[in-house]
Amino acid sequence: MQSTPLPSATEAQVRAIGTADLVVGIPSYNNASTIGHVARAAGAGLAKYFPGAKAVIVNSDGGSTDGTPQAVLEAELPDLRTVLVNHAAGTAARISTPYHGIPGKGSAFRAIFQIADLLHARACAVVDSDLRSITPAWFELLLRPIVDGDFDYVAPLYQRHKFDGTITNGIVYPLTRALYGRRTCDDGIAAPRSRSPRPRWDGAGARTRPG
Repeated sequence: MQSTPLPSATEAQVRAIGTADLVVGIPSYNNASTIGHVARAAGAGLAKYFPGAKAVIVNSDGGSTDGTPQAVLEAELPDLRTVLVNHAAGTAARISTPYHGIPGKGSAFRAIFQIADLLHARACAVVDSDLRSITPAWFELLLRPIVDGDFDYVAPLYQRHKFDGTITNGIVYPLTRALYGRRTCDDGIAAPRSRSPRPRWDGAGARTRPG
């Protein structure tokens, strides 16, 4: 499937950044009241757990009318900026871009992954924009296995009460298992997750990672 082109202004911004080690994507639609907290948690987590990495926070927005993109760009990250200056850590940037195509998380994710690929990122994490329980430690848990380990995909496993997540447990998970014939973690359906760049294959048939 051919990728939907990024907006020209977004692509120019990505080209200006050049490359990045880590990307955190936040898909959104009318989440101005909560997305600032998510962006601050991401910034603090990147600064604390990956101080030497060049990181980019990407907001992929579905046409919000409540000022969600502006909330991301204006989110105060004083701790992140202080750490970056005082500890000579990598540079963190923020991008807020509308996505094109069929409305929904699929199109939002595609835009985030396109940007991660253009930046040649080592790992890309995606989290929801309405999370109130998110903490900086989430980003170490999502990104560390890919950055320092040999993992290509990370999904969360939540400890839930048996009556929590009834739609996921009773409908979505059984349907997904029936469609794909695999027993997967039902929490992999949730938004918090991370991935490595798509593996490449050399001429001898060995799997390699983009350098």
